[in-house]
Amino acid sequence: MIGSDPRVPSQKQFLENDRKVLRFYAFSEKQYIIHYYLADDAMDVAEVHYPNDGTEHIFAMYLKKSKMPRKFALN
Repeated sequence: MIGSDPRVPSQKQFLENDRKVLRFYAFSEKQYIIHYYLADDAMDVAEVHYPNDGTEHIFAMYLKKSKMPRKFALN
């Protein structure tokens, strides 16, 4: 056993980072908020809407909270 902490690395990460979220703001033609959850390495992407901004709020969430792959390939 390496070190003195008997917890599994993912359990340790979850317990140390529970309720810690990084928030990023992205701007293009529209505004987006990207949340990155440190506890489980998941993220979500939501479009920013303001009252009376003239847009439909049907698809405000572009990516629901899910884990992202560490390696991926584009075909």
